[in-house]
Amino acid sequence: MESLLALIQHLRQKYNIPVENVRGHRELRGNGTTCPGYNIDPAQLRLKIKELDETEPPPTDPQPEVNPGEHVVLLPDSDKYFDAAATYIWHFQPDVSFAIDQAVGRWKYVTAVGGEDVISESQLDRLRNGGAILVQRITGDPDTVRATLDGLVDADLRFLDDSEPPTPEPQTYTVQSGDTLSRIALQVYGQASLWTIIYEANRDTLSDPSLIRPGQVLIIPPKPA
Repeated sequence: MESLLALIQHLRQKYNIPVENVRGHRELRGNGTTCPGYNIDPAQLRLKIKELDETEPPPTDPQPEVNPGEHVVLLPDSDKYFDAAATYIWHFQPDVSFAIDQAVGRWKYVTAVGGEDVISESQLDRLRNGGAILVQRITGDPDTVRATLDGLVDADLRFLDDSEPPTPEPQTYTVQSGDTLSRIALQVYGQASLWTIIYEANRDTLSDPSLIRPGQVLIIPPKPA
């Protein structure tokens, strides 16, 4: 059952299938197929899928599906960067071009190798304006470029993940009997004098730094560098 649910969730995420469209073969009109094995109640299956949707974290954006001829690696200097990109090129089989300005409008996906000293941002903007869906720069010296591209190969990822990392939940502290802001600051920061940081972060609930009560939940900001 777990394997079936995992497969269904994978297909739903890949093809954006709503749970209401998950159907058993017996629910399809005119389908007379006989299933010799164990039968699963489709309604119960959809219920379990809904429960998974509520408890599972949302899937990350998948890597785009790239067809042959849609992706190019732009190399400004074959002698300097080709060896650094060789493993990546062999693994993903993109097109390769050394003519940056002639690439406008030719490829949907562009991996540009090199910093702004060899490929300017205005050149990349022209690629975007010319219809490229995704334009990524792999910057750095050849050793850095090699490490970045080889890391993508190891992870079997054609493109870098440009999504913003999730904002971490703020640390909190529940006030205990006998606590003061100074005592809390000493406990969490190692310095009682940093109590003002805690006070400023909780001004919406603290009218007076001396008026804290047991059970009150305080936001604890990161310790200043």
